[in-house]
Amino acid sequence: MSGSSPPGAPPETPRRNGTLPAETPLAAAIIVLFEPDWAQVIANLGCLSGQVGVIILVDNTPAPVPPPGSLPDTAVLIVLGRNTGIAHAQNIGAAEAERRGASHLVFFDQDSRISCSLVTRLLDALATLEALGEKVAAVGPRPFDTTKGERHAPPFVAIEPVGRRFTRVLHLISSGSLVPLESWRVVGPLDASLFIDSVDHEWCWRARRQGYSSFVDETSIMPHALGSTVVRFFGQTMRDTLPVRLYYQFRNQVRLMLHYRSLPVPRGWRVKRLATLPIKFVANLLLMPDRWTRARHMIAGIRDGVLDRGGPLAASPGPRNGGKSMLATSSEGGRSEPAEDHGTGLYTLRRPAASRRVKARRRP
Repeated sequence: MSGSSPPGAPPETPRRNGTLPAETPLAAAIIVLFEPDWAQVIANLGCLSGQVGVIILVDNTPAPVPPPGSLPDTAVLIVLGRNTGIAHAQNIGAAEAERRGASHLVFFDQDSRISCSLVTRLLDALATLEALGEKVAAVGPRPFDTTKGERHAPPFVAIEPVGRRFTRVLHLISSGSLVPLESWRVVGPLDASLFIDSVDHEWCWRARRQGYSSFVDETSIMPHALGSTVVRFFGQTMRDTLPVRLYYQFRNQVRLMLHYRSLPVPRGWRVKRLATLPIKFVANLLLMPDRWTRARHMIAGIRDGVLDRGGPLAASPGPRNGGKSMLATSSEGGRSEPAEDHGTGLYTLRRPAASRRVKARRRP
C-alpha cells in the first residue's frame, strides 16, 4: 500500500462504480476492523464494491497487520494504531465518507456476511420509506441468527408495522444499518464514551428525540452471529461473553438507565435490564469459566456505570469527578460531548495522534 495522504490534500472524489446506475445515491460502507480475518474482509469487499461508491476501513487494532494483497480501488484504509472503540472508529469512518462526498452511510461489522444485493435493497427501502413521508434515521435488515437458525428479534423493540415490508423499531444494531447523511448530521455522531455495546441503541434513541425513526426492512436478511448459546438460566439465554465485554455491557446499561435522562430510553428496556442484569451476574458466577475474573469485570462495570464513567476499560475515567476505575486509572476525560469530541461536518473530529490515513493499493 502507498504511504499516508499528504497533509491538506483534497479528498479524492469517489468514482461511481460502473455497475451503479447514475441516479443511485452515493453510499459509503464503513467497516471497523479489530484483528481482522482479512480473507473474510476481502470477500465482503468484493460484494460491496459493486454497491457503494467508497469503502472506508477503520482499523482499531493496536498492532495492525496489513492486508495480504491489494484492495479494491474503492477502498480506503485508515489505521488508528490503537483501540479507540467502535463508536469513535465509526465516527472517523463517517467523517471520511462525508469528506469524500458520500450521501449515505452504511455500517458493517468486520465479520458481517454481506450479500451482493443488500445495500441496493436498503437504498430501495429507504427511498420507499421517504416516499411515504417518513423521517428515517436508519433502515436495516432483519438479522438471521446463525447460532439458532432463526430470524432474530430481541435487539429490536417493535413499535408498529409500516405496510407489509417494514417494522418501525426503537433501535437497530449498527451492522447493516443504512443512514442518510442528512439524518446523521441532525442526530449527531455516536457517543464515543460508550466505547462498545449499546452504542447503536443510544444513537437510535437520540434520533427519536429529534423526530426520526428506525426501521427494519423485513425483505432484507443478513446472517449475524450472536455468540455461542451456553445455557438458559431463569428464562434467560446466557451466551459465552468475554469478561471485558461483560464490563462494557454492565457499565453502559447502568449508565443509560441512570444518567441519560434527556434520552427517550424505553421504559420496557429499563425494566428488562433491571430484571436481567442480576440474572446475568449470577449465571456468570455459577455457570461460566473464569468466574472471579468475570466477577471483577462485572462489579467494575456496575461501579463505573453508577459513577457515569466512560471511555475504554484501560482508561475508564469519571466525567464529573475524575474518579478511578476499579481495574485501571486514567487522567483523560469521560463522556464525550459530540460538539467537541467526534462527528462529521458540523462537529470537530479529534483523531488519535497515532492515526494515519493509508490509501489502499489499486489492482493493476
